[in-house]
Amino acid sequence: MASFQELRERLNTTRNRQYVILGSVALLLIAGGVFLLGSSSSPSVAGQGHDVLYVCRNCRNSGTTRVAYSQRFPIRCPSCGKPAAMLGFACNGCGTIYEDTNQPYFTCPKCRYVYGTPPASAPAARAASPKPAWPAPKAAAAAPGNNSGKVAP
Repeated sequence: MASFQELRERLNTTRNRQYVILGSVALLLIAGGVFLLGSSSSPSVAGQGHDVLYVCRNCRNSGTTRVAYSQRFPIRCPSCGKPAAMLGFACNGCGTIYEDTNQPYFTCPKCRYVYGTPPASAPAARAASPKPAWPAPKAAAAAPGNNSGKVAP
């Protein structure tokens, strides 16, 4: 195995020095080209927006469209052109797209898939927590004949 000194002397010859310089320049050109091509072909993330599901209140059409991140609903419907398209979501049970109600509890009218926890006033919530069949235990009573109000051991 060659020592560091031998390697250094071999690289310092004119011919080998030219190979090292040419190789370094080629690597720099390749790295610069990759950087320039990678940064110029993709626009900024903020300008791209994102895909959303929508339901039009006017024509009842639904689907997917691309909107800017700063876009507020209602948006212009891609089908009828009126500003009546609201944000939608797809049911996990049947795939039907509904208008997002922004409620903590929703039941799909088509397949009865339940989202969230029902409110306490809902009949299903009352049936899920039945009353106990026996009364709760009371505090220990005072011993008979003891009028001091202290509990007997």
